[in-house]
Amino acid sequence: MSDFDLNRLYERVTLRARISKAGDSYTADLLGQGIERIAQKLGEEATETLIAAISLKQKAQVKQKAGIQQESTKDIKNRQEKYQRALCEESADLLYHLCLLWHACDTTPQNVYEILAERATKRDQKGAEQQKKKSPAIPQVTIER
Repeated sequence: MSDFDLNRLYERVTLRARISKAGDSYTADLLGQGIERIAQKLGEEATETLIAAISLKQKAQVKQKAGIQQESTKDIKNRQEKYQRALCEESADLLYHLCLLWHACDTTPQNVYEILAERATKRDQKGAEQQKKKSPAIPQVTIER
């Protein structure tokens, strides 16, 4: 397992943005083209990720429906690994372009994490409130002696 995470990717993008000139790196080139172009690339990568994910599922179904000869377990595994790899590669591109857009907009992963934490807290509170409403009230019984 890799210890490479979104924070490290963002730091790498930020470093490249700081030290590179247009023509020296893809990061600098995209930053030079502006937020609109970065956002466009992010949209393209999101679409490619979507296609890779859908392809992962559909390729198996198409072969079954077409009545194609039974594949060996090895062939099935190789095909699944190929599509899984494509999904991971597109996801990596998507995350890179997202980090680049954040940088261009003066936003950080930490800003996003804070929003996610706020939402999680609100959902947890809402869930607890709903659970209280659903739970039947237990009557208090007083025993007199």
